[in-house]
Amino acid sequence: MGKASKKLAKNQKKNKLVELKAKITEYKETGNVKEALDIVIELFNLKCYDVEVLFDAAELYFLDGDYDRATVWANKTMEFEGAHIGARILLSRICFLKDRPKDGLAVLEFILNTTQHLTDQQAGAIQEILESLESPTRELFIEYPHIIEFMNPVENLKKAEVLPGLNQSEERVDRKKNLVVKVDQEAAEINDIVQSVQTLKMEIANQKVSLQEKITLYNKAAGQAYYEDQLGDAEILLLAALELDEYNGESLRNMVLLAVAAHDTIGALQYAAKLPTTDFALLKLIKDHV
Repeated sequence: MGKASKKLAKNQKKNKLVELKAKITEYKETGNVKEALDIVIELFNLKCYDVEVLFDAAELYFLDGDYDRATVWANKTMEFEGAHIGARILLSRICFLKDRPKDGLAVLEFILNTTQHLTDQQAGAIQEILESLESPTRELFIEYPHIIEFMNPVENLKKAEVLPGLNQSEERVDRKKNLVVKVDQEAAEINDIVQSVQTLKMEIANQKVSLQEKITLYNKAAGQAYYEDQLGDAEILLLAALELDEYNGESLRNMVLLAVAAHDTIGALQYAAKLPTTDFALLKLIKDHV
């Protein structure tokens, strides 16, 4: 085949892909999920594995009620684009539908903790999920501070006090004031804890020792935090260790155990997948906690 023929064939394939992707959008807008899935499969047969197509597959399987396949394709989407917010939000929805609320919350907490700017659509999707939750409890506040910040309960409570026409008794207003004070106190406590672990993190980082010794120190400090049920501190320290060596076996295994303790099955599997060799003991532990 000559150069001209190859170029023509390439352009024809490109036009075909554009046409098929447009059909997926059309079918999704009209609710024709099965037809859209057929187009996705056709694209895969044409060796088209764009991130948008992978995520289309995840969304369409989700809409079709096949949550297992939706999970597979959402994870494949993140293999190509690790920071894909839509895929993570979809995984969170699946966790809630499978009666795994802590996993769902952990995914949303990760998004809010690591994403500086959410689009209106992304923020709206997260808000839609969070609206199904009960009022934040102390446990929820401590475990998922970024979710609480996103929900902004303090401002909502303060606004509720000054809204006219609510006809609230003084007793109810006092309860709201006390709750605002309590939330403020808890926020201050968490801020102190965060500053403390960040100080420890910097102390280790500034030590004049080898990188491997720093990794060991981070893991030891994380182990102490884990023993004291300070899972957030342990995560910060282990992530610092992984910044030095993202494939360090000790750090990855500890992250798997930490994720299991936090009921974050998805995170546990992701860290386990990075290990240089398959660890059946860890996989069994994850499986037993699903």
